[in-house]
Amino acid sequence: MNTKDRTLAIVRSPGTSLADCELTHLQRGRIDPALAAEQHAAYSRVLSEVGLEVMTLEPLEGFPDACFVEDPAIALPGRAVLTRPGAASRRGEVAALGRVLEDLIPVESLPSGSLDGGDVLQLPDRILVGLSTRTDAAGVASLRHVSRRPVWGVPVRGALHLKTVLSWLGDDRLLADPRALDLDAEGLDGLQVLDADPDEPAGPNVLKVGDRLVVSEAAPRTAERLDAVGYPLHPVDISEFHKAEAGLTCLSLLIGPAAH
Repeated sequence: MNTKDRTLAIVRSPGTSLADCELTHLQRGRIDPALAAEQHAAYSRVLSEVGLEVMTLEPLEGFPDACFVEDPAIALPGRAVLTRPGAASRRGEVAALGRVLEDLIPVESLPSGSLDGGDVLQLPDRILVGLSTRTDAAGVASLRHVSRRPVWGVPVRGALHLKTVLSWLGDDRLLADPRALDLDAEGLDGLQVLDADPDEPAGPNVLKVGDRLVVSEAAPRTAERLDAVGYPLHPVDISEFHKAEAGLTCLSLLIGPAAH
């Protein structure tokens, strides 16, 4: 696959078993599979509108979390790395996504540890990896072994993944929930932080595509803060996926120059 001038967004439609997803910090609530499918289709349309080429995979039966396609793999420049998910129920997703990726790009695998792609935030000069309930120090060390950029582990408090509470906005600016992170941690030096609204759990997770940001409709006050500093915004409703502890970034795997 030639990704020199275009970015592919791989998405996987949610299955009817989405309500059986893994949950760590939220109480289980009712998830409407039909509404989730509608929201996923709308999300995919927004990705197309911001210039991504969308590849939609069929639901992966037996794996309720498989629509969170970012977690089983990481797209690095010119290659993909299959991860080692921290939840045992998700480990079967890796091979299925790997077979798709092998037709598109060279594929490697992490040798050891546990690591979810949702904990991996790529910046041009470094990679930040959340030390969370899904990613351990051995997983961070494994990524450090295959990465060409410095890799820093960042402890995460009270959130599923690092990217639940931290997003890259471009240049040296981050969007964060400062309560979930030590912003003076090693690896975060030289970066400016814009705080998301503290009453909007969905606020800190945004999907950056070039100079545009896809944002959740569940975080209007955070969107106002981003708009005030000049970011072009593309709101989308993913309320059913928020019930599954998911955000905008985990619903797609970007491969190409707009990936981060």
